Amino acid sequence: MCWISGACILASGLSLLALAQSSDHPKPPAQDDCAHISRLAVAQVASGESGEGHENAARILTQAVSRGEDACAGLVLTNVAAFLLASGRLAESERLAERAVHVLEKKYSRDDPALLRALHTLCSARLAQGKVGPARNSFKRIQRVPIELPEDRLLLHSVAAPLLASQGQYADAESEYLAALKVLEQSDRLQTVSAATMLQGLAFVHIRQQRFEDARQEIDRAAAIFQANKETVAADQVKIFRDRSGRWAVL
Repeated sequence: MCWISGACILASGLSLLALAQSSDHPKPPAQDDCAHISRLAVAQVASGESGEGHENAARILTQAVSRGEDACAGLVLTNVAAFLLASGRLAESERLAERAVHVLEKKYSRDDPALLRALHTLCSARLAQGKVGPARNSFKRIQRVPIELPEDRLLLHSVAAPLLASQGQYADAESEYLAALKVLEQSDRLQTVSAATMLQGLAFVHIRQQRFEDARQEIDRAAAIFQANKETVAADQVKIFRDRSGRWAVL
């Protein structure tokens, strides 16, 4: 079970957001092959209820690393870690994201944008487990990465917001959620899962601030977006969140 309700709600959404980002940063030479390996590894983990999927995915990663393909191995590890985060397997996600960072550091400098998605997943997994201190350390690493692309700004704001909220800094968290939504608006993505994730996080902050009418509207918008995108599990989670808030009459 997640440490705080806000982290519970955001864990799957943040990972979906990370998985959705396409990066324009340098890729491994065999980009198509690496993308195929990444999809295969995620599929193996998704199907490996008995552990077989993990073994097959590990074999794929080992082969990539043994060939010196650190950039590809790092990408695959990052995507599998994000999938595990979305599945609620937080400790496994943290371990793989941390490994992804270490692998990528063999290829890139510590503040290279190529590490951003791995650091984002690592920070999110730690925060969802209530490891605020380690999450803060991961976020400090993110802050040292030069942010140039809109997708990178979205990753920065989307993880800064719940981290600040977890520390009771609700006004600052609200600003970060609004900044993330602004990035999405500028790229015409206000009806996406990423936007719904930011809306439900913003609703959590507004409940803490006792701005219940604002929170009700944001929860309803998030649920509608999830439903429209056929993310029925996420839509149900938002509805449960709203129902459990029944003690607030306005909700």
